[in-house]
Amino acid sequence: MFELENTGDTVRPVLSTSFTDTSENSPERWLWEFPDGSTSDKQNPTVDQEINGTVMLTVWMS
Repeated sequence: MFELENTGDTVRPVLSTSFTDTSENSPERWLWEFPDGSTSDKQNPTVDQEINGTVMLTVWMS
């Protein structure tokens, strides 16, 4: 999903992204780290990110 967010004088695009764990080794815990500093411990999180160039993501599974 893609939408625009009005922040006063600037309109910034916001992208709602769903992530799906397709691991084959059956992890029991997840920690997703997103560029804005937010985290999720869900297996398949959805996050709204303001688009500003390249978006990087880190996920830890155990």
